[in-house]
Amino acid sequence: MRHEQRAPGISDGMKAIGRLIKTVVKRVRGAHSYGFRREFLLAPNYRIDSPNEREPIGKDPWGADISLISSESKPIKESSHLGLLGREYTSQNSACVAVRHARQVLLHWAIKNHIGVIVPTVAADCVNNYYAPVYKLSAQSLTLRVQVYSLQSAHLFLTGTLQLISYKSFHGVGRCLADLVQHKIQMCNGHELAAELIASSDFEGSIRGRFLALMVALETLINGYRRKRPDKVQRLIDKLIGMVDERRKGLGDDVYQSLKGGLGDFRRESVRQRGRSLARDMLGRKRYWNMDAARFFDTCYRLRNEMVHGGAVDNGRVLEAGQWLREFARDLWVASWDEGRHCSGAASKGDFGG
Repeated sequence: MRHEQRAPGISDGMKAIGRLIKTVVKRVRGAHSYGFRREFLLAPNYRIDSPNEREPIGKDPWGADISLISSESKPIKESSHLGLLGREYTSQNSACVAVRHARQVLLHWAIKNHIGVIVPTVAADCVNNYYAPVYKLSAQSLTLRVQVYSLQSAHLFLTGTLQLISYKSFHGVGRCLADLVQHKIQMCNGHELAAELIASSDFEGSIRGRFLALMVALETLINGYRRKRPDKVQRLIDKLIGMVDERRKGLGDDVYQSLKGGLGDFRRESVRQRGRSLARDMLGRKRYWNMDAARFFDTCYRLRNEMVHGGAVDNGRVLEAGQWLREFARDLWVASWDEGRHCSGAASKGDFGG
């Protein structure tokens, strides 16, 4: 049977043109795509149990591929110096937004998995220029645009005590990381600073230093929740401020401003009161150091005051309280995030939109 050969028509020609356009676009994108490398340091008693130097994590909100890598040319499980690698961003700006996002992802991931990390800030994390960890991808090879910051100074914080290494299963922590990477996380300044202080507290070799760092983290977190005192207290404060105003001339400007400012601050609950309330509301029946959450926070706050204002405090009590305080701080951070009760301060710098 004879088959007639059909001449190529308009449809075939359009398909060929379409394939050619796709090829050109792919090559152009390959020559001008961007990526980032966000490095971080695990605390000395933690490792992630993976035999590979690179583990794929998934895609971020901008559709780029994210991988967990070892920065020391050895398996991830043998390395404390790791990084997140992001590839195939269509613009330098989107890569820079993504590298900012990666820092918050890592902090959130460390808190949720009870892992100690240091995720260095780049001087350029400020508004106009945070391109330090961003590199440009060429079609032939990967070339770092700017030298990535060094983590060597972080080793100065390591404690000299003997610690057993806790291996975290990559299956578990990798799944958590993948879940966080794909969502746009935008912490306010207070939430991010609290996470940074909690995650890095494992590197502090001083018992008192670690305790105070965790208390500062809690105060930073708690300061985002400002509650006014009852109306009857507000009316009393109004009267007291009126009395101060009437005696302004006799008080002198410094005393007047101090009294009026102090009374104004008194309109809102103190950090100690808010901390007790948040612990009671968010942590419920959880117990720390054989106390309910609210009483435990109050005890730690009293220890903090004794240490800061008096200096003389029993190191044994600080050590024991501090071991529970780390768990308390992480639990409160996660609970406040999961409930959507993020602090009300200014948002972190960097736009995670688009």
